[in-house]
Amino acid sequence: VGMSRETIDQLFGDDYVSTRGTNSETGTGLGLKLCKDFLEKNGGSIRVNSNPGIGSTFSVVLPRYEAAVEKQKVEYA
Repeated sequence: VGMSRETIDQLFGDDYVSTRGTNSETGTGLGLKLCKDFLEKNGGSIRVNSNPGIGSTFSVVLPRYEAAVEKQKVEYA
């Protein structure tokens, strides 16, 4: 529960690091890197705030875009 600054710095790096989760689950170490890459390619970002022994909060930000297609007025007879 919670992560050190060193662990946070490794989360989004190019070296894929995986550790056991809180229930001993395993992973590939790719998930957060893929999320970060996707968000950045779409003008967004991901941040983490963590306190060892307490927990972590991940914040995802994406810009809001208006629809590319103009809304059409529908008339009923």
